Amino acid sequence: TGRDWLFQEVDSCLRSSDPVSSKGVLIIGNMGFGKSAIIARLVALSCHGNRIPFSLQVVSFHFCQADNCPTCLVPEFVHNMAAMMIDAPQLAAYRDLLHRSPQLQSLLSMRSCVQDPSSALQRGILDPLEALHRGTNTPLSGAGLIVLIDSLNEAEFHRPDYGDTLTSFLSRSVQKFPPWLKVICTVRTAQQVSTHLFTNYLTVTHIVTL
Repeated sequence: TGRDWLFQEVDSCLRSSDPVSSKGVLIIGNMGFGKSAIIARLVALSCHGNRIPFSLQVVSFHFCQADNCPTCLVPEFVHNMAAMMIDAPQLAAYRDLLHRSPQLQSLLSMRSCVQDPSSALQRGILDPLEALHRGTNTPLSGAGLIVLIDSLNEAEFHRPDYGDTLTSFLSRSVQKFPPWLKVICTVRTAQQVSTHLFTNYLTVTHIVTL
């Protein structure tokens, strides 16, 4: 149907053995081209998406909304990412680890995410996931695990007085993601700031234009 070509291209990129194209996918399109609908469909199918196999790999999703300031800020993104992963059935071991570790819980509190979001992401999410992955020796084949981020350009309307915008934070942080944790992100074509900044830093991302 209408968007099947896009899902096939995204799936192919995420499964590629080429690190240049397998790290993630940046979907770029004008307003009204259905970018948010694509992300919403993947979210809806994430529990029962047999038509789009890689939708079953979604472990976190985040919708940036210009009229909802917290969704456009770095601390909320990190805090939400952890909360989503705790509920993801694919990451039951991470949920169990978090429940047993007051230190991890403290690292991922909103207060910690505000004070040092980079540390919260690295020490509270990425390091534990990597340790669990190594410990189980269970390869994450195919598309790996997926983080969805919609309308990153809207976060540019909320620039903090100091520190990163969500775009600059992601463009730096995604480089530290393990190879089996992928990102699918949407950006509006006209928002050249987001598009340029994200693609400038995230050089290991495949770009799909609607």
